[in-house]
Amino acid sequence: MSVTDGKKPQQPEEFSWRKAAVRASYESATFVITRYPYLCAVLLMVTTAEEAKEKKVVRGSLKYRMAYIHLGSYFVCGTIMAFDLFGLKRFFAALTCLHLTVVSYTEYTFGYGEQIAYRMLTRNVACIGCFLMVAGGIAKNKGEGDKSARLITFGRQMTGVYAVLSVVLTWHDKKEFAAYTHHLFKDPLVTYAVMILQLVLGLCLYTGYNVVQFSKYYAILILGLTVLIDADLKYWARNTGVKTWGTATIACRHLPVLCGLLLIRKGYS
Repeated sequence: MSVTDGKKPQQPEEFSWRKAAVRASYESATFVITRYPYLCAVLLMVTTAEEAKEKKVVRGSLKYRMAYIHLGSYFVCGTIMAFDLFGLKRFFAALTCLHLTVVSYTEYTFGYGEQIAYRMLTRNVACIGCFLMVAGGIAKNKGEGDKSARLITFGRQMTGVYAVLSVVLTWHDKKEFAAYTHHLFKDPLVTYAVMILQLVLGLCLYTGYNVVQFSKYYAILILGLTVLIDADLKYWARNTGVKTWGTATIACRHLPVLCGLLLIRKGYS
């Protein structure tokens, strides 16, 4: 005769497609964002080779030598974050933020043209914000552990700032506005609507208003803009002179932003 102590047997939890999808998106985003430096290293190698072929980079120049330093940093930070070696994922996420700050300075001073320079700079701001959230513990995969609410909040606010800066760039730069209009049904009104949507979502992320829901909306918007605008390699080569791998590098900087937005969930801080 079994003893139940008056307790009812626990019922197995029902399977939920929604919970499974959320869990899968969280794990996928964690996997991708911690390995993003590997992608940066590959893109740096191919863009350097592309620019060397075009005689834009000279062997022995500062930019050529800096490429090796960046490659080493990407590899070390990516490896430790990807496998959480010695439990240093969060620490090296913070180092990645410092490295991206240096990258932003070097890219801005190498003269890509104002539009491209601001595109790269603003996206680096968003990337830094996302890795600040990782440093705050948002992508912790070995148990929940402690989180730094300040780092996570500041990183989220930087993502919101990026959305606002994107609107400012589109508003003030005729080439950027033309790029949006060309790819969005060739209708300026659609461009204005997208700008307003970006502005609203950016302010919601910055202020923390209904942030879990609006972060997902912004992720969908960023994905759409990346596919429709950034992925048109021929357009950017024709209008800005940026070659294939250079354009791909700029487009791929939305990848950690997407991951960071997906990692924002209920109780994330």
